[in-house]
Amino acid sequence: ARREGRLLGIGVAAYNEATGIGPHEGAHVEVDPAGAVRVTVGVPSQGQGHETTLGQICAEGLGVPLAAVSVAGGDTARFPASNGTYASRVTVVVGNAVAKAAQAVRERVRRVAGRALECGPDDVVLDGGRAHVRGAPEPFVDLAALHALSHRPDVVRELGEPGLGATRYHSPDSVTWASGIHVATVEVDRDTGAVTLLSYLAVHDAGHEINPLIVAGQTQGGAVQGIGM
Repeated sequence: ARREGRLLGIGVAAYNEATGIGPHEGAHVEVDPAGAVRVTVGVPSQGQGHETTLGQICAEGLGVPLAAVSVAGGDTARFPASNGTYASRVTVVVGNAVAKAAQAVRERVRRVAGRALECGPDDVVLDGGRAHVRGAPEPFVDLAALHALSHRPDVVRELGEPGLGATRYHSPDSVTWASGIHVATVEVDRDTGAVTLLSYLAVHDAGHEINPLIVAGQTQGGAVQGIGM
C-alpha cells in the first residue's frame, strides 16, 4: 500500500491500569416476605450491567436463582452514600460488599432453617432458594417460609433482630491491576485528510470475569469511545 503511495499507519498502545479503587462501598441484601432477594447499593449505573453482575454475585453467594434477585442503585433514600461509578471500580468494590452481605444473610438463613429442620446450622444446605439438611433434599423450607419464621420471638431473641437482611461494606487494601494492548491500522487520504480505520484489535486481561459478555461489551465500547475521540 505504501509503494502505491497510500498513507497507512499502525499504532500500538500497551497499558497497565489501576482499577477497583476505594475508599469503600456498601450493599444491603434482604429476603422479602415473598422469598425474593433484593440488593440495594449506592452506586448508580449508566449501562455497565450492574444489575446483572451484582445479581450474579448475590445469587451465587446466597444460593438462590438469579431470577429471584433484583438490584437497585443510585437512590439515597434507599442507600445513603456512595463514592460513585468510575475507574472500573464497581465490580471489585461493590461486588465484594454484595458478596459479604449475601454471606451474612446466608448465615442467618441457615440458623433459622436449622431450627425448622431440627439440625445444626452447619448441616443446612441452601440451594435454589430452598434450605434442607445436608444429604437429604427433602424435607425443605423455602425462603418465604424462612422469612416468616425469622419474625418469631424466639428466633428474634437468637438473631438479635427480625428478618433476613444484612448491610456490609468493603474497603480495598489496594488497587486491582488490569492490563492490555490495542493495535490500530489507519489510512489517511492524501487529498482530503480524512481518516479511515482499517482494523482495530484489542486484548484486555480483566482477571476473573463475573460475566464475560459484559466484559467483552465494555472492552468494545471503550475502544469505540476512544476511536470517536
